[in-house]
Amino acid sequence: MKNILVTASKSYSVFIGNGLLKEAGKYISQIKSNATVAVISDSHVFPIYGNTLIASLKNAGYSVVSFVF
Repeated sequence: MKNILVTASKSYSVFIGNGLLKEAGKYISQIKSNATVAVISDSHVFPIYGNTLIASLKNAGYSVVSFVF
């Protein structure tokens, strides 16, 4: 996994690597727990990655809502 620091009006990390969607909930929970997470995607990307991401978030204890456009 590669971690890239982005510096804009606020600094944040971007993680790049294989299989990270399955671990997304674990990584996000290190920053913020006990929250509702919104997954926003288009109708081409969501069928490929949406369910994997949502499952990871739910397994980490998040409530998840999604919006597909």
